[in-house]
Amino acid sequence: MMDRGFDSIPSSKIPSASRDDEYFEGAYNTRTHGSLISGKVSGIQIEFPYNCRDSKESRVKTAKALVSSIIEYMLIHFGIDLKN
Repeated sequence: MMDRGFDSIPSSKIPSASRDDEYFEGAYNTRTHGSLISGKVSGIQIEFPYNCRDSKESRVKTAKALVSSIIEYMLIHFGIDLKN
């Protein structure tokens, strides 16, 4: 998402949230059921600030960036081409 104009955590620009920032630290489902430790399903947790969803224009821009990011991620990490 960083390459598409959205600040993202973690990323090369922002490796982690500072203790002063108000970020939801949930991740129960991804940690509990994801494939990192023992689960059989790869999971991601996505949260967007209000400015990514406050208007139709921002929702469309955010959705397009998310879709292209997921397509790129799947190709790089799983060798799955979702475009074809």
